[in-house]
Amino acid sequence: MADLTKYVKPWIKSIGGSAAGWQVNGKQYAVPYSVGVVGFWYNKQLFKQAGLASAPKTWPQFLSAVAKLKQAGITPIAIGSKDEWPDAFYWDYLATKLCSKPVMQSSAVTYNFGNACWTKAGDYLQQLLDAGPFQNGFLATPAQQGASSSAGLVANGKAAMELQGHWNPGVMQSLTPENKVPSFLGWFPFPNVPGSKAIPGSLLGGGDGYACSWKAPQPACAQFLAYIDSPSVQRRVGSTGFGLPVRKGTENSVKDPNLRTVLKFRSTSPFIQLYLDQAYSAAIGQALNGAIAKQFAGKATPAQVVAQIESAAKKK
Repeated sequence: MADLTKYVKPWIKSIGGSAAGWQVNGKQYAVPYSVGVVGFWYNKQLFKQAGLASAPKTWPQFLSAVAKLKQAGITPIAIGSKDEWPDAFYWDYLATKLCSKPVMQSSAVTYNFGNACWTKAGDYLQQLLDAGPFQNGFLATPAQQGASSSAGLVANGKAAMELQGHWNPGVMQSLTPENKVPSFLGWFPFPNVPGSKAIPGSLLGGGDGYACSWKAPQPACAQFLAYIDSPSVQRRVGSTGFGLPVRKGTENSVKDPNLRTVLKFRSTSPFIQLYLDQAYSAAIGQALNGAIAKQFAGKATPAQVVAQIESAAKKK
């Protein structure tokens, strides 16, 4: 792929932290045209019922919210652990909230997981698991298939929240009797971890983008990518529901109020980490998801999770 750094320099800042997923060692090798982020889709009515006036912003506040929901007799979180990748969202996100940006980005190149922040991600995850926040039988629950899936549980008022991608309202709509996105639905970003080395506001997500072949004529190819990320094209991306635009100032082209909230946080985020099972090679990504699923099932410690990922990395 061609190094696009000098060609995109005049405008790349206009897409903010969304550009990070297409960078290696500070160089830009591709640009996104649609990027979504993972966050908590929640039932505002159930939060109010539990005495929660606002969404939690920090990890301690989040654990406190889980406790209040349980005290109110409400299942705090629905999760589709049968599919494994929803489990990984938690570990990935905690790593993103604990590790510095250089550590996160270099791991995709070096596969070095020696930094203590990787094990800490599992330690913080264990705090949540010990609190018992999920629905009964969560290990056998699918994420998006049927009304009894994790998305269906939230959509039908049987759980307070779910950590999922920007696509979740569309999934929920088809799982309700009315075939409508629930009116009680809200969204908030994954909470920050106080005192960590991560940049506050860092998010986990993914999207679609384009690169130029190293054989492609330059700067013509780079100019075409600039056109794709131009305000007029980006507004069309948002207005048609084709994707979530990355260009700052085009957020109002998206009409759904919850998705506009997602865009607000995504557009102001200083760093967006690509899903780790996508950032790493397929074999390492599968090992990561499998190891985290074992921790959710009580069959692996935080240190063992990292050890299993490192073992897969050595075989790459």
